[in-house]
Amino acid sequence: MIIDSANYTCPGGHDINEDSFLCRSDRGIFIVADGLGGHSDGEKASGTAISFFEQYCQGDYTNERITALMESANTQVLQYGDGGKTTVAAAFIENGNFIYTNVGDSRVYLFRDGKIIAQTKDHSVCQASVDMGMMRFEDIRGSEDRSRLLKVLGGEETLALKKHYAPMRLQEGDAFLICSDGFWDYVYETEMEADLLKSDSADVWLKYMLKRHILRAQNKGDNYTAICGIVHMEPGDDFGPVPAGVIPVTSEIQAAGGKNKKSSPLFVILCIVAVLLLAAGIVTAVLLLNGGSSDGDPVPGTSSTAGEDPADTDETDKTDGKDDPDSGTGTSGKDDDNNTDNNPPDSENGIGADLVQEMEQAAHDLLPENHKVYRYFTQGMTVKPELGDTPPEDGFYTCINVELPTFEAFCEYVRSVYTAKTAEKLLTDPFGSGAIYGDRNGELGISADFVPSDETGLSWADMSLVCLPVSETQCSVTVTLKDADGNNVEKTVDMILEDESWKLSDMIG
Repeated sequence: MIIDSANYTCPGGHDINEDSFLCRSDRGIFIVADGLGGHSDGEKASGTAISFFEQYCQGDYTNERITALMESANTQVLQYGDGGKTTVAAAFIENGNFIYTNVGDSRVYLFRDGKIIAQTKDHSVCQASVDMGMMRFEDIRGSEDRSRLLKVLGGEETLALKKHYAPMRLQEGDAFLICSDGFWDYVYETEMEADLLKSDSADVWLKYMLKRHILRAQNKGDNYTAICGIVHMEPGDDFGPVPAGVIPVTSEIQAAGGKNKKSSPLFVILCIVAVLLLAAGIVTAVLLLNGGSSDGDPVPGTSSTAGEDPADTDETDKTDGKDDPDSGTGTSGKDDDNNTDNNPPDSENGIGADLVQEMEQAAHDLLPENHKVYRYFTQGMTVKPELGDTPPEDGFYTCINVELPTFEAFCEYVRSVYTAKTAEKLLTDPFGSGAIYGDRNGELGISADFVPSDETGLSWADMSLVCLPVSETQCSVTVTLKDADGNNVEKTVDMILEDESWKLSDMIG
């Protein structure tokens, strides 16, 4: 088995990077730790955790072994972390199996055929709300409670982890992503999937996602770290029968956010029973509140704290300063206060991975056509000699274009590339003042502003682009081109769905 991996870490908008990571493809160990506590405390905590894992992760990753590793790492951070705390997300690849775990809100994602098939759950107030049906998974990013954590390394003497994720048997082309919250806060799940589908290596995949992050965060957010990998099987790979407790390749997998791809009959029955029990509990509570409890004891269950598991949470506030206004040891800079564009696209709004792919394909098709239009305007016109050497009073020259010889042909082509409003700016009636027009004799005319010049313009040979969906009918496209000197130039344009076709909102020249 070959694991193609790539990694990146950045302080974002902060002076100190409190994230640490371990990426060892040769040992099948991939870990990200996000330090909390502010200044150097978080940096020391995350570094202590990573140093511990690098030394003591030696294989045999059973549930018991992972529990012991996490508890020991917690003790190390308490002893040597200088009062800081840290989250951790870890993945281990052993004997063809993908074993993963987390503490806090750093995440592990596993992908198959370009789709997320498994994902860790955050130890946070928001994830607890999702589990209780009080919040959608897609709304975690925009929540005021997003950074309130229920578990971290270095927070309490014991972690008391009670839940484990079933290991997964890997197959050719499976991919994974381990990242801190500073990364997934700005790169949405549907975009992770779309970028993976168009990538032939882990490095390319990571670069696509980083470009999205940079465009959204503008380097003003939290520290962010990501490790991604793509699995390639080699001839002769034989990992033997799938061990008990490991999910085989053909099994139905629970997707991220608690949504099942397929519900078994047993699951449906259990849901019905749970609903009936909940209803009975509500009726009992109402009766007790109205009539009082006969023995004076409080109503059972009314004091439990929202969490992944009532027995898995403490009364202690474990937000640890991640933008918690009541904490004096927190890390600042989530940029949540003014982050109006940080609401994730989701399938309920129609922006799934398939739509993101459709947008990107449309952008790939339209942008070279935009370049063609621009070339027509600036270099593809032969200006007919005007009377004398003085430019026409109306500022328009009569011209010739071999491929699009008439005004009508030019109109049809331009309107296939741009929205109606933009096309009208470029095209006018025979006596208007747009860039292109039909002249007084019915011939093609061109504005003096677009008279051909010697400028070579931009090269589209190495074009790369990123689409950031705004809605199901609009997205922002950032394209990277090369100028005449070979330097990279970034241009941004909106793409809008108009009359069932994607169109550009402006000309990129």
